[in-house]
Amino acid sequence: MSTTSTTPEEVPSPIDEDYQTVRSFLEVRSRIFQELMRVQELVSAMPEVDEHFDSQSSRATHPSKKSKIYFFKMMQRIGDEIQKRERLILPTSKTIHLQALDICMAPGGYSSTVLKYNRHAKICGLSLPIDQGGHDVLLPGWQKDKRVTIKFIDITMLAEEIGFPDLIPQNHPQASKFSNDLPFQDQTFDIVFCDGQVLRTHARAQGVTHEAPRLSSAQIIIALKRIKQGGTMVMLLHQAYGPNTVRLLEAFSHFSQISLFKPRVSHKNRSSFYLVAKNLDPKNERAHSLLQDLRKAWRTYTVQDFAVDITEDNIEGQQKSLEEIMESFGETLISLAEPIWELQTTAMRDKFL
Repeated sequence: MSTTSTTPEEVPSPIDEDYQTVRSFLEVRSRIFQELMRVQELVSAMPEVDEHFDSQSSRATHPSKKSKIYFFKMMQRIGDEIQKRERLILPTSKTIHLQALDICMAPGGYSSTVLKYNRHAKICGLSLPIDQGGHDVLLPGWQKDKRVTIKFIDITMLAEEIGFPDLIPQNHPQASKFSNDLPFQDQTFDIVFCDGQVLRTHARAQGVTHEAPRLSSAQIIIALKRIKQGGTMVMLLHQAYGPNTVRLLEAFSHFSQISLFKPRVSHKNRSSFYLVAKNLDPKNERAHSLLQDLRKAWRTYTVQDFAVDITEDNIEGQQKSLEEIMESFGETLISLAEPIWELQTTAMRDKFL
């Protein structure tokens, strides 16, 4: 998360102060992080870099049929790369009862990967409806495949699932857009993928200030409620040095075995990466605490974005300070993140410098 400039009269926001806390800790302890910051600053000053990413965004907003197929195959290649390193998907020789939940599924590359390595696996997917701007599902033959069940729904609007069924008054102009559905409520899963990002094609989400954290919170809430004891989560994140990401990684480290993965087939020159959290204990006290924090965050952001006239809870709760987190978790973060920072630095240097 980038900082913003301030005048002497302005007070930096807590997120900016937290960002500086993390950055200051890392810069004196990691030469790889120092070099990443140096290269990022050089690259960010180049007009052609903005043009490059604007062009990519335009293609993502208005993809051709060829682009859609390319993106689907790219996700399959990422899935292959994750499987090669992490061995997340047990083969049929080990289990014929593998259950996977693919949140923000379309176009379905990761579900395709699961079925590739275990043909008996069962896939449940959640995906934004196409008429709301969602992607097409390109998983071959999924409509008739008994192994695959997809619910098309905007997960950020699942008020009851997240824990606030009565948050939106019935007379609110957007009340009908919220849902009390509980998708796959009686099922648990061995693997959960959380790969969602706010889509430029999603009309309702445009111009909304907090759609990204609402989506992130909703994904993790659903995942933690549906994951089996000892299961695995694979989650797309951004900026391993961002305050919210650091908090999330530190929290997961208390109830799972975590590693960070940056695919070489994509994402190389971006800050995005995957958290792989194995052997999850969703009943752990820290998992419960994280779940409550995410629920509060979703509630607060929803109240703000939809102008709901109620008294909102304090989003901060009893969160530890970033100073405390970096003191106890900072060295672990460095050892986890340096390989992905080094890969990103090299990719940016090769691409732009």
